[in-house]
Amino acid sequence: MDTKNPDDPKKGPPKEPPAEQAPPTQAQRDAEAKRQANAGRVTGRARAPPAATPGAVSASTPAPPGKPSRGTSRGTSSVNTNAPSEPRPSSAAALASRQAVEDNMQNRDALAKRRAASRGGPATTVGAFSERDVEPPAPPARVTTASSVESSSRTTSRREPPPSEEEEEEEAAQLSAVVVSTFVDEPAAAVAVASENNASMPAATADTTTVGFNAVELVEEDVEKALDDSRKDESEPSPEAAVSPAPVTSVAVDDVVAVEEAPVYPGADPEMADGVVADGIEAFVADTVVDATGVAVVMSEEEEEHFEQKRRKKYLCYGAIVLVIVAVSIVVPVVILVGGGGETVVVDAPPTIAPSGAPSSIPSAAPTSSLFSSFLEYLGELSVSAAGIFDRRDSPQYQAARWVADQDGYTSSQGLSIDHPRVLQRYALAVFYYATGGNNWKLCGKNSPSCGDTAWLTDTDECDWFSLDCDEDGVISQISFPATGNDLIGVLPRELSLFSGLKRFLVPENSLRGDLDVAFGGLTSLETIAMPDNRLEGTIPTGILGNNSQLGLLALGGNQFSGTIPAAISGATRLHDLQLPSNTLTGTIPADIGSLTALMNFEVQGNKIEGPIPEELYSLSKLQSVSLRENMGINGTISSLINQLTDLSVLQLGFTTLTGTIPNEMFVLTDLSEMNLEGASFSGTIPEAFRYMNASLMDLFLNDNQFTGPVPEAFDHLTALETLQIQGNDLTGSISAAVCAERGLRFQQLATLIVDCVVECGCCDNCEE
Repeated sequence: MDTKNPDDPKKGPPKEPPAEQAPPTQAQRDAEAKRQANAGRVTGRARAPPAATPGAVSASTPAPPGKPSRGTSRGTSSVNTNAPSEPRPSSAAALASRQAVEDNMQNRDALAKRRAASRGGPATTVGAFSERDVEPPAPPARVTTASSVESSSRTTSRREPPPSEEEEEEEAAQLSAVVVSTFVDEPAAAVAVASENNASMPAATADTTTVGFNAVELVEEDVEKALDDSRKDESEPSPEAAVSPAPVTSVAVDDVVAVEEAPVYPGADPEMADGVVADGIEAFVADTVVDATGVAVVMSEEEEEHFEQKRRKKYLCYGAIVLVIVAVSIVVPVVILVGGGGETVVVDAPPTIAPSGAPSSIPSAAPTSSLFSSFLEYLGELSVSAAGIFDRRDSPQYQAARWVADQDGYTSSQGLSIDHPRVLQRYALAVFYYATGGNNWKLCGKNSPSCGDTAWLTDTDECDWFSLDCDEDGVISQISFPATGNDLIGVLPRELSLFSGLKRFLVPENSLRGDLDVAFGGLTSLETIAMPDNRLEGTIPTGILGNNSQLGLLALGGNQFSGTIPAAISGATRLHDLQLPSNTLTGTIPADIGSLTALMNFEVQGNKIEGPIPEELYSLSKLQSVSLRENMGINGTISSLINQLTDLSVLQLGFTTLTGTIPNEMFVLTDLSEMNLEGASFSGTIPEAFRYMNASLMDLFLNDNQFTGPVPEAFDHLTALETLQIQGNDLTGSISAAVCAERGLRFQQLATLIVDCVVECGCCDNCEE
């Protein structure tokens, strides 16, 4: 059946089957044979090379019994050498034989037409194809012995029911009888026709074994040419309709051609397979033959839909990745700008497709609450915080103001306005908290479970917070952290000056930095500033010394102060305790120190102070402790004015370069409990006047000087002595039994006794050579 689409302009209109013609007359047949003989070609075939001579017929090796021998090319016949050879028929005999073949072919065409008519399709006859001028086929010759596979996608017309088995058998018998009788009854003619046609055929591979079968191959050749033309007309070849070529095997025995049963190929019509018989062959023309050459794989609708889904998923994944990258590029800068310090501010805003601009350190939007905005304006009027400090959201001032305005429940519960002193006080405490890393304090930071309501920045009265004390009006009067420290790290904020009622500020052993004049400037009620063992640096603050008349204790030891002891110290007329040890102070002790008439404790040990002890120092009658040791630049002698220090209990002049003898005026200091003169350059003998200190002297360090003479007997009267070190001198004599009797570890018992080995001692801890 022709499946060509009539609407396709590329393929043209469908080919009409040739009209059935009347059999030619004998004269027409003779003229046609002569014309073809002169042209050197057979009807229906392309021009062939020169005709082969009888010697061109080659003999093939006899095949084993039961197995046909392999044929050579189509232009060469394979002859059974065991069969008797026959002479090639004459031209007239060949023409007569050819006429018989053509008559049989016409009969075959008639049978094919009847068969096609019974199936409802156009008849495709051998005679019709034999009139075409087609190119010689390239693939090996083949005989199709089964019906072509019909493709449901190509067939557009409905088939009629197949003929009955009786009709099929009758047609097969008639067709087989026509073909077989031709080659059995007239073998010579068959050989002549085959030889003549073989001479004009192109070389092609075929599996044949007899000369007689070449005539059958001529019919097959015409059929295959017709099939090839039919395949070219197919618009969409179907892979299922392609028929694989298979060789046809035959065995020639003398003049009789016995055709083996051809195999039924996949997709062949079983009814047509029944038409092949053992004593003949039924040639047929397939209704529709589709060539598989150049077939492209066509996906089904389900496969195409699946492929499109995969492609859409891939594009969706790419789009999602791009969106995630854009979102991250927006969220990260916002979190960095908004978050800071101990508080995390979450901005609930939808992401944009692309960032609007580069991030800046200045907030791009106004504060989120009106109370916060009003509070900032109020603080700006007070000029307490530095200008522009609220532009930095990570600053302690910004975080503190935010906490007071938006998070402090105590302020709102008490109904306090933004200008209330308690609100300002809580703000200053919050600034100090954030400025010193309050979230990392060792004790009682915000939300500390161990402190409960006493933790800082809770919704309770600030006077109840850890390390804070207030007066009866609720004003902060003391900030006093433990002596062992609380891990405060940071810079002292200037907002500490808001504590107008602050009297005592004690924060020892932390890591605080900053300018004390800035932090405490303007405070006139300060009595104590104790910040030993921090990281303060610079010079001794003159502001808090000169303007604060209430200052009594200034303890700044163990920091990194430099410079000299300022003369402005004279303004702190109530200063009774000046502790500046273990810094890097230089210069001399100023004479202005004599103005500190209330001074009782003066400690400057461990610095780089130099020069003699000023006479003004001896005028401070309230002095109880003087420590100048470990200042190798201090020189001179101990003045006889020392007897004015009647309240003196501790005198530390060791590791200096003081010289001279111990003045006798010193022994009137009946309250003196410690005398440390070690490592200096004192000389002379140790005075016997030490016996006058029998009730008070507990620690005596005279070692590593230049004392000479015997060990004084005055030591026998020092009943309160606990430490006696006299090694490193040039002493003689011995330690008495009375001194050894005072040995012990109890209070006012001699626990430490060290002398040179040249001194006899039966109870000394050790001796030094």
